[in-house]
Amino acid sequence: MLVDSIVLVKPASTTHGNDMDQRCIFLSFSDFGGGNYKFNTPANSYIAPPGYYMLFVLKPKAESISGENKIPSNAVFVHIS
Repeated sequence: MLVDSIVLVKPASTTHGNDMDQRCIFLSFSDFGGGNYKFNTPANSYIAPPGYYMLFVLKPKAESISGENKIPSNAVFVHIS
């Protein structure tokens, strides 16, 4: 499986019209072959404040039918403290 990027997405808040805490953080990663990847968490709490995030692995645009969009995996919830 080819991996284009690995991202953390902060779940949206449904209590207000705009969510100042919403964010998408692209993580650096290394491919160890055989479907094994190692990714680095954000450097500090200014980039990723503590809390729950959805972790997505994105396949390249070339693998989509239209060639226009990256293909996301199912989300896995992770907690950053």
